Amino acid sequence: MLAYVIKRCLTIVPIILGVVVLVFTIINLVPGDPGRRILGATATQEAVDQLNHELGVDKPFITRLWDYISAILRFDFGVSYQSMKPVSRTIQMNFKYTFRLAVLMTIGYVVIGITLGVLSAVKQYSALDNVTRVVSVTLSAFPSFWFYIMAILLFSLQWKLLPSGGVESWKSYVLPVGCASILNASGLQRMTRTTMLETIRQDFVRTARAKGCAKGTVIWRHAFLNAALPIINSVGHLRERVQHAGPWQRDNQSRQRQGRTSGHGLHRAAVDHLLRDGPSHRHHRSERRPQSQGQAGRLGGSNVRTKQR
Repeated sequence: MLAYVIKRCLTIVPIILGVVVLVFTIINLVPGDPGRRILGATATQEAVDQLNHELGVDKPFITRLWDYISAILRFDFGVSYQSMKPVSRTIQMNFKYTFRLAVLMTIGYVVIGITLGVLSAVKQYSALDNVTRVVSVTLSAFPSFWFYIMAILLFSLQWKLLPSGGVESWKSYVLPVGCASILNASGLQRMTRTTMLETIRQDFVRTARAKGCAKGTVIWRHAFLNAALPIINSVGHLRERVQHAGPWQRDNQSRQRQGRTSGHGLHRAAVDHLLRDGPSHRHHRSERRPQSQGQAGRLGGSNVRTKQR
């Protein structure tokens, strides 16, 4: 068993390496360059070329790819062109909020989905089963972004019961956790119901009932444990949607003042700083200091750079 686990873990290495090379190549094929993105459309071509040279963008593709992979092995993800802060620090700041949201949302939709699914299967064609199926299908038809926006409009703006963002108290987690749990639980409920209906008709379940086992023991110990494999697989797939917790974001002034992050957490940070900024364009250690000293002039536009020259 240990050898199998080690073998499976080692197969992850070439997969990750292939993904890195593929993403790096695709982003290099995207039109544009970081110099033009930072300085803006009004900057002169000379200023853009100089900035790209400082960032190392004008180096050969193989050289930049090797530098990028070497930096990743040192857990150095460079400096974001958007916030001018180290990407590793940004990920570290967002990770605790993402982890907290992920754990709460996973617990929420697993408890709701499995419980309702088992009850619907045990009480098939009852009022509870019919209502649960109708609500589940209806929730699955709702676009997630629309559901999140309606929750913010009602609970935050209209009724003023819960905050629309932030991480100051437990109330800030009620909306994202509740909405994501309800939406994801609808799919898990249908999967649990279907799997349980197939399992409770098996011979071993009828045998357990014939032996006089309690109803709870038959349902949860015999039927549910044998039906748990596809349910766990469904939980793993739904887990990928947990990070899209809806548009709960802090305003920029509050984030800059308190140094806190939005409800999107690590997912938003990874997209903003690793994909939008582009992993192919690196800030080398020898070039970060002069860049940080002149970033105010570059962000101010090409006129400031022209005056400095």
